[in-house]
Amino acid sequence: MLIEHRKKTRSEGAQHLAAVGTTIGVLGTLMMALLVLGHASWPFGAAGFLILTLIGVIGGIYATLNILANREFICRLNDKTLECISPVWGCGETFKLSLTEIIKIEKECWSDSHRWYLVDKAGERYWLTTNYDNPADEFLARIRELCPSVEDVNTGSGTAQANTTPPA
Repeated sequence: MLIEHRKKTRSEGAQHLAAVGTTIGVLGTLMMALLVLGHASWPFGAAGFLILTLIGVIGGIYATLNILANREFICRLNDKTLECISPVWGCGETFKLSLTEIIKIEKECWSDSHRWYLVDKAGERYWLTTNYDNPADEFLARIRELCPSVEDVNTGSGTAQANTTPPA
């Protein structure tokens, strides 16, 4: 095994639940202080609380799905295959891909963010997630070492394209 990353979905969910709770607590307190002190209008406050509610709902759903799944995310690379097992829908893909089949590493950019995809000879795209603290850049660097003919491609129109390809 060249590299392997594992993380329990339960700990991922708990981490995100704590982060969402902290964010809502801090920003909610700040908004209340601004409203009470008269530095913000009530429409601003209502919009702010709506945004915080959305953050709470989306973050809470993500956290709950991971806590309830109570499984393990695994991404492993050996000299022949890359395998990812993502037990929660929407948090990554489950696949096993032969390194000889990979022709492209694609960085899909939008806004200030991006996603990594591996493209095989049949044109199928496989999402190499960074969820679960998965070190996708490290996996990609190793794949580039093992498969020097793999092409790096940037797609999308986001600002994240400025620094797309990690050093080989």
